[in-house]
Amino acid sequence: MDEVRISARSNPVEGTILESGFQIERALTAEGKLFKLKIPIDVAVLFEEGSVVNQSLKFSITAFGATREDALQSFCEDFAALYEHIALSSDDALTEGARSLKSSFLETVEEVVEQ
Repeated sequence: MDEVRISARSNPVEGTILESGFQIERALTAEGKLFKLKIPIDVAVLFEEGSVVNQSLKFSITAFGATREDALQSFCEDFAALYEHIALSSDDALTEGARSLKSSFLETVEEVVEQ
């Protein structure tokens, strides 16, 4: 996951947040793919019942892990899976909500490179 660049951000979302979160700025890797980004992805960091939670409401992702690294890995895997199943599907196969999510992926991801 050396392709994930993060920076602090200061606008928290509602929840049990103990830090403000971060942005994935340029790229993320998962499932053997490099996702190059046009715009950063805001990720909120929450702590719930001993787990670290990384959440992006824009992409409907809530990823859990025992550590920050595990939560980030889970987030990246969820992002890759959703991208494959939503962004690559034809619009007529998607619900209105899924089409909205597809639009978010397409405006955020510049290129996907097999590794």
